[in-house]
Amino acid sequence: MHQSNLGKLNGMKRNEHLHSRLIFTCLLIMALFLEGCVSLQTPAANGRPKIIGLGYAKSIACANGQVYEIVAPGLSLRVGSAAPGVSFGWHETRLFFPATSGDTNSPIRPVAIQTKCIGVDFAPVYIMAGFESTFAIPLPDEGTHVVQLIIYSKYDPTNTIIERKEMK
Repeated sequence: MHQSNLGKLNGMKRNEHLHSRLIFTCLLIMALFLEGCVSLQTPAANGRPKIIGLGYAKSIACANGQVYEIVAPGLSLRVGSAAPGVSFGWHETRLFFPATSGDTNSPIRPVAIQTKCIGVDFAPVYIMAGFESTFAIPLPDEGTHVVQLIIYSKYDPTNTIIERKEMK
């Protein structure tokens, strides 16, 4: 072999070695972030949350309404949910639904959304790294006049009061 071909061959081996070290480093970082946990959050047909993978979603019956708590460690993909996005670390969501009258299987939107994230969170309107805790009240449909009331304590969520009234 010519000297120039040997130099090219050694350069290719160095690039392959660097490439494999980079892949290993990326996989190590992902494993640390993910902690082996992956979940997908989607809404069910009735608008209530459901989770596939490692994590849980539970409903807390309240004095007036329901609070859904969703906890997802590791990689959390939130598609079509009230709090969409992707997070690495620890992500909690609480959705506040008013008491329904009539058909409980019809889709309903939450009155308020509370999230807490420790890690990295990518959402449609922001990117966050570190710790974040938010409480948001979604805007009602255009042309709708709504009065909402939320009384909540995380220490006794069964006494939560959630009311939503449309004004005509």
